[in-house]
Amino acid sequence: MVTNRAQPQHQPTTSNRRGVWGPVSGRTAPHTAPRPGLNMSVLLVCAVAALTGAVVLLSYVGINATGLPVDGNVLDAAVDARTEAMDRIVPSFTMVGSTPMFTPIMVVIAAVIALAKRTMWPVVMLAVTATLSVGTTVIVKNTFNRERPPLETQLQPHEFSGSIPSGHTLNAVALVSVSVAMILRWAARSWMRWLTVVLAVAYMAAMALSRIYMGVHWASDVACGALLGTAIACLVIAFDVWARSRGSARQQGHPLGSANH
Repeated sequence: MVTNRAQPQHQPTTSNRRGVWGPVSGRTAPHTAPRPGLNMSVLLVCAVAALTGAVVLLSYVGINATGLPVDGNVLDAAVDARTEAMDRIVPSFTMVGSTPMFTPIMVVIAAVIALAKRTMWPVVMLAVTATLSVGTTVIVKNTFNRERPPLETQLQPHEFSGSIPSGHTLNAVALVSVSVAMILRWAARSWMRWLTVVLAVAYMAAMALSRIYMGVHWASDVACGALLGTAIACLVIAFDVWARSRGSARQQGHPLGSANH
């Protein structure tokens, strides 16, 4: 007599049908985009708006070599606000945003997420973001080659490359925003998600303001960097949402269009 015994069902802890490199590889994320179509639309609108703002600003600076009317006033206010203590702290902090120091930090963050969640997708996303961020900075700087504020207003170390955009600000906004999106995907606790967002916003704002305090950038340089960084981050995150919804639909055997419902 043969009896059919129910086989124990095991819930998969990973979705690695495509190895560790796919957008839905690794441990299953507790938070998924419920309406990826809407999320992608919002992200793309934000990317276009930020890019449009950056283009308008760059066009104005290109026509008016003196920049925005408020540039000089903001720089003067920053110089007047300096203190001995801050003059020692800010240069050390702003060095964290330089490419040689900030890149390894982002590599460590991506590696931690990759090891903890058994997926290399965050590494891929941050690599794409870093490539776009650095490439955009270099191209725009060399294209406009705007002069930095006078050396007498700059704290050490002096900067001599093109002024617009602020590379520190652009990299901070783009890379930190994408990192936050990766972290929020797996952060299970509400307080952890809020803390991540608050710390990220505080860091990005502090990095942007530090460049003006240092006297190495005009306010319009920082604004341009923030806008370009926002555009890059929104495009990368929109691609991540699309790739994840597409991968999830394939794994579940649903038509790709059903991921939007």
